[in-house]
Amino acid sequence: MSTALPQPGAASPPALKPAEARALAQSAGFSEAGLVALPYADEERDAARLEAWLAAGNAASMSYLNRADDAGRLLRARTAVPFPWARSAIVCLAGYHSAQPLSTQPAPANAAWIARYAWSSRIDAAGT
Repeated sequence: MSTALPQPGAASPPALKPAEARALAQSAGFSEAGLVALPYADEERDAARLEAWLAAGNAASMSYLNRADDAGRLLRARTAVPFPWARSAIVCLAGYHSAQPLSTQPAPANAAWIARYAWSSRIDAAGT
């Protein structure tokens, strides 16, 4: 399936249908996907929750979560801050459960651990 992606500022971008978005995401290795209109209904509630969470110091060493634009608005609190032209988003899901060993299990000396959230369900040509 080949669907052209809309470009920012395009006069009339092609519409991506939910089934097409889902198929593209699944072919990329995601478990599920859907489309959401922006701004979404609970954006202000969720932005306030993020701001309170950050103000409480819960971001620890993840200082990038506190990045703001020139007006002081958090970049990750509302989609319109970094992407004012966005009208919808593709939301993709990836399960943490996989056939890969848990990082709590012993590993060979020549192996490195990859966080569960970084694993993909996609299998390459070698079967891994």
